[in-house]
Amino acid sequence: MIFSRLSSSVGNDQIMVRGNVIKRVATTRYLGFLIDENLSWKNHSNAIAEKLSRGLGVMRRIKNLVPKKILKMIYFSIFCPYISYGCSIWASNFVTRFKRVQKTSE
Repeated sequence: MIFSRLSSSVGNDQIMVRGNVIKRVATTRYLGFLIDENLSWKNHSNAIAEKLSRGLGVMRRIKNLVPKKILKMIYFSIFCPYISYGCSIWASNFVTRFKRVQKTSE
């Protein structure tokens, strides 16, 4: 992966280490983050929104079956870790992506 702040792709230069060509990828996972070559966090935000959407579906199905105290415990165990881990790095982009999850919850 070659990082660039430009929205267009960087040239097709090959990177070689000890005679081996390194395969170029557009997105990679590092320390739990999905990082793309434009540093846009779009893929990471979408992945988090998808995981939260699944958790929201579970909570919606059980909301009439369990007390609110248990729902709060589920929220803090499912949602908070995804939102809080590294949010100071990627959250500036998350608000626009999170609208999809908010619409699902209504």
